[in-house]
Amino acid sequence: MDKHLSKVKAYQRKNSFQFLVTLTGNHGFSKDQEVYIIDKKELEALEDICKSQENQVMECKNQILELKGKLDKYESLKTYKLSDKYDKAINDNDKLRNRFDHLQERFNKSQEEIIQLQKAINRLTTMKFTDRLFNRIPEDVILLLEGKQD
Repeated sequence: MDKHLSKVKAYQRKNSFQFLVTLTGNHGFSKDQEVYIIDKKELEALEDICKSQENQVMECKNQILELKGKLDKYESLKTYKLSDKYDKAINDNDKLRNRFDHLQERFNKSQEEIIQLQKAINRLTTMKFTDRLFNRIPEDVILLLEGKQD
């Protein structure tokens, strides 16, 4: 917005006054161009209002930037917490998987031992009378019993 300073001159024509504003120098206006004329005090008041609004806009922009920074920090903390929880859940899952595998191995070994013991019991219960009389125990049963004593 361009400002040009000039003085108002008043001429009396018959019963009324005619006012004239004369601009000198390079003012940039063309012939028959419409212009607004405003009092200097009112212009200064408008400029003050504009400056205060510009300051408010700058303060709002600063607050927006500050809030964006806080939001980014919050998002990064939220992501960090979620990734930390995810890592912990993965670790817990791995521990549970290892424990399950270990218990599964123990169960399978126990089940094999039970099957072998059942076979040994079946062999001992189906032994002939003479084998029992002379205390002839089958070799696989003896090996099984020796393995249990170790």
